[in-house]
Amino acid sequence: MVRRDRQADGLFYYAVQTTGVYYRPSCPARLARREHVQFHATCDAAEQAGFRPCKRCRPNAAALAERHAVAVVKACRLIEHADEVSSLDALAEAAGRRC
Repeated sequence: MVRRDRQADGLFYYAVQTTGVYYRPSCPARLARREHVQFHATCDAAEQAGFRPCKRCRPNAAALAERHAVAVVKACRLIEHADEVSSLDALAEAAGRRC
């Protein structure tokens, strides 16, 4: 958590009692005091304990790298099947600019 190691994502989640939020280990959110932190094996376990997912790292959604990979694949397919070259803005919009 302290190093925000992305390799730990999915292995565990941590929740902060004072905020009622749970996070991925790599979340860039400010670190909480250790005495306020609980660890959970899954998102479901954290939610059953009464925590909500962080809006920043979205621990209950696919990892950012996965979302980016999906957008890239979608953009590649759009390019492959296009009759004419689209603008970058149009391509980004069609591929899902907000990952």
